Amino acid sequence: IVARVRGGNFVALSRACTHQGTSVTYRLSQNDFHCDNHGSEFTTAGAVEQGPATRALTVYQTELTASNNRLRVFVQ
Repeated sequence: IVARVRGGNFVALSRACTHQGTSVTYRLSQNDFHCDNHGSEFTTAGAVEQGPATRALTVYQTELTASNNRLRVFVQ
């Protein structure tokens, strides 16, 4: 999942919750990622804020090129 977070930066994280694989969504009002299935919450850096998930989301590097307004996501 790619989200433009508070402050205008872009972050890219794995979309599957580490608890049971349900898709997470970005919540601008809380500036975090949330899993509707069981309520896990993750920071914009992928860390678990609230379980039942116990493992962080995978974070991918992003790069915004202003000259052509292109966002790249790097999978390592």
